[in-house]
Amino acid sequence: MRGDRAPVWGLVDLQRRPDRLLGLFAHPDGEVFCIAGTIGRCAEAGASTAIVSLTRGEAGQIRDAAAATRRTLGATRSTELTQAAQALGVAM
Repeated sequence: MRGDRAPVWGLVDLQRRPDRLLGLFAHPDGEVFCIAGTIGRCAEAGASTAIVSLTRGEAGQIRDAAAATRRTLGATRSTELTQAAQALGVAM
């Protein structure tokens, strides 16, 4: 291990640690529209993957009135994000 990384990473063998990928998005569905293929491929290859959404998506558009109401939209989008993450192989 290179000595200049030790203060940041600690005593970790950086050559043996699995790759990591963090997707950071403003709201749910960004992971699907932006980099779903990349997340899925990385997870399949053994990388540690994670998705962070900065909002619950509660201010988004409601195109199907049967899918959500203004009151339930945040919870609906959160559920969709969880389902997308599972489909992409993101560890929960």
